[in-house]
Amino acid sequence: MIYSPKELKNRFEDYLAEIAIETNPGSLDIIQVGDDFASTKYISFKRKFGQKIGIVVNNHKFNLDSSIDSNYLKPQILD
Repeated sequence: MIYSPKELKNRFEDYLAEIAIETNPGSLDIIQVGDDFASTKYISFKRKFGQKIGIVVNNHKFNLDSSIDSNYLKPQILD
């Protein structure tokens, strides 16, 4: 059987959406430093896809000259 790339993409998205409904998929956290157009566009695609399959996408955006506490970027252990 031959599938078109668009059909395969749609089937895969449907599969991921089913998994998200059955399980707690968590979330995707993105750390963006700066305001690069390509990065912003890429993140918008990730956000749109996350919404489509039921995953929360959080974008943490910082200016290039921002100073942040180093503890902010340490991994957090979740229960």
